[in-house]
Amino acid sequence: MKNKILVFLSSVFILFAIFTFGKNIYLKKIIKEKLSIALQQPIEIKKANISLLNNSFSLKDVLLTKDNIIVKNISVKMNFKEFIKNNNNFIIDNLTLSEITLEKISNNENLDQSKIQNSLQENDKASEYIKEIDKKINAQDNLSKFFKVNFDKDNFSKSISDGLIDFLIKNVDYIDLIIQKEINRKLNKKIIFFNARSKEILNNLKNYNHSNSKNNILIKNVSFTGNILNINFSGNFKNFNTNLTKNTSLPVNIKLSQNEGIGDIYGDINTNNLTANIYIKLSNVNTNSLSLFNKYLSHGILSSEQVIKVYGNNISIDGNISLDKISINKEFLINSNKLDNIKKSILLEIINLSEKNYSSFKLSNNFTNNSEFISIKTNIPKEIKSTLISNRSTFSNFLQRQLKDQYKGEFEDKKNKIKNFFKNIF
Repeated sequence: MKNKILVFLSSVFILFAIFTFGKNIYLKKIIKEKLSIALQQPIEIKKANISLLNNSFSLKDVLLTKDNIIVKNISVKMNFKEFIKNNNNFIIDNLTLSEITLEKISNNENLDQSKIQNSLQENDKASEYIKEIDKKINAQDNLSKFFKVNFDKDNFSKSISDGLIDFLIKNVDYIDLIIQKEINRKLNKKIIFFNARSKEILNNLKNYNHSNSKNNILIKNVSFTGNILNINFSGNFKNFNTNLTKNTSLPVNIKLSQNEGIGDIYGDINTNNLTANIYIKLSNVNTNSLSLFNKYLSHGILSSEQVIKVYGNNISIDGNISLDKISINKEFLINSNKLDNIKKSILLEIINLSEKNYSSFKLSNNFTNNSEFISIKTNIPKEIKSTLISNRSTFSNFLQRQLKDQYKGEFEDKKNKIKNFFKNIF
């Protein structure tokens, strides 16, 4: 009798274990398949757990491989009886996604490397500007002209100095092109990835809207939290339907925070006709936490307003950024391998003269997913121009000293060659 009871209890335990773990394995397999089809990308799920008594299930470490998004925890409250009756038409009471983060794009194997190079070379007038500055201060180009007239080293330095200052004042808008090129260089791979993925998603949505989907799963509340680019976010959607033709006005309400910085993302999305108007506001964000700025500024407070518009397959982003209470990281800016000693000293002097007059930058941006380039306009050229005009004498004297020191050897060598030439003749 004891043996029979033991066998019975063992069997019950084994069946219970199989049911407990088996249902979770089965749930993980089903959800993985369903999500992969719905989101049209491979989905990885580390762990799944279902509670039939509580009408809930949870997922751990869900990875959207194409979007490089990880969701650490997903919990769902729903009526399983409803689901069993019709798994294409039921209600999810609450869907919670927490600890959403972006994976780093791994070496961008899927990106067209030639496309990356081409987009970096587009509109590259910044390099022409730098080459022209090189010509203006190049000793060999200028000495030949000057030795035809006189041997006055002071006049030589003054003439080059005046020519360079006139060139900088006249062409100061090229500074925006240099800033634009640097920003696009830093964001280039992300831009190309975003363009390709956004077009793919919008195209899939467009095709979906013209299909006769039978899925009609209403999610009464979707709430989420996460951190992207060192900015925390939390928000929710109400009454989201998996039949996207029914979401004609889906309100967006997301709160942003970063230490003392705060912000909002709000607007509405229409997944039926693929339109959206999204507004982003940020204020009091420390630039030290933002990789786009932290190398160039040792301190700064950022505020920004951006407008994102979606119309069909097209996305446009327009906005402005203000950087206040800034301190420029001079060492990083002047220690570029692309700058020789004289250009480093010229840049440092311009920074020293400019930063006395202002401590804020303004930047406007424009981007569409039909381009691999972000257009940038700043108030920096205006400030630099004002600085060069109002401090022309100081800057000119500085340049003359630099030029005398830089080209002293070339000047003496040229002068001696000409003297020896005449000695040999006579």
